[in-house]
Amino acid sequence: MENSVELEQVPEILQNEVKDYLKSYPDARIIDVNLSKSTPYKDKTIIDNSYRVYTEHGNLLTVFRYNVCSNPDFTDFKVYKNSMIAGDIDVFIKKSRWFYRWTEGK
Repeated sequence: MENSVELEQVPEILQNEVKDYLKSYPDARIIDVNLSKSTPYKDKTIIDNSYRVYTEHGNLLTVFRYNVCSNPDFTDFKVYKNSMIAGDIDVFIKKSRWFYRWTEGK
């Protein structure tokens, strides 16, 4: 389940990373902030909370991700950042088998 949240609702380590990025790139903006919860382990009492912040800076799209697990042994306490140019994403949308299923080959 995925829910939109405010930046102030995500862990401080992720907030700080995003705020530093926005300070370095004043033209960048936040597109969305969300939280998804899942139970990906055999033990379904272990809950993984995945926080994501989506930003755009011109044609550069960036996702900041931080996961917090109810079992601290599975939390790595690191923010991950992935960026891609919008034109590259367009290639994936046009050529990827995964996207092909959703567009029915159109």
